[in-house]
Amino acid sequence: VAVLPGATEDVIYISVKRTIDGVEKVYLEKMAPRVFTKIEDAIFLDSSITVENETPFNEITGLEHLEGEEVSVLASGVVLTEGDPAVETELGDGVVYEGLTVDAGAITLPTGITATKATVGLPYTSTLRPMRIVIGDSMGSNVRVSELVISVQNAGSLKYGLSPDNLTDVDLNDIRWVDKNDSKIDGLFSGEVVVSMTGGFDPLVPIYIVTDSPLPLTVRAIVPRLMRSGR
Repeated sequence: VAVLPGATEDVIYISVKRTIDGVEKVYLEKMAPRVFTKIEDAIFLDSSITVENETPFNEITGLEHLEGEEVSVLASGVVLTEGDPAVETELGDGVVYEGLTVDAGAITLPTGITATKATVGLPYTSTLRPMRIVIGDSMGSNVRVSELVISVQNAGSLKYGLSPDNLTDVDLNDIRWVDKNDSKIDGLFSGEVVVSMTGGFDPLVPIYIVTDSPLPLTVRAIVPRLMRSGR
């Protein structure tokens, strides 16, 4: 890892050893900026490239460095054309496509889909597991967390649960959530969501907040609503 000064923030370069298409190679990759103002400029994929063209496209080339790998796409200017006669539906910006395999240095978006900008790369999972929750003198007691209030900013995807193998998706478009629009970024949610927790009483109560989407997620606070058993 090398860190160099930049105009507005430090620039991070990483030398990464990857096994691609059965061959071990070394890549020099640059961390994308974490600050952006449009969802289409969000880059949350590894070893990614961004393609942009005024003419809508369905195929993305230039992916020889990811040959044979399963990649994800964050697409913008997305239009779905279907039917006879053809009918166009604008799907907008920040549309996610997952599980596409690179073949001959290229991928093809689903049938009927075109975009004017797309970022393509290797997906990864971000996991937040806070320390055990203690409120007042609850340390050492058996507690049950019935609900979580999760405050997020610039969120495009959110899962939660008691283990990484048992997660529940949060619909950030649910009408119950009030978008406070702190981020001023169209297509992303900022505000609080209230989610129900399963499970019984436990002195530890593990909590996982996860995203595996090529969309951002900033967790500002996690506030539990809990019950206590015994002392």
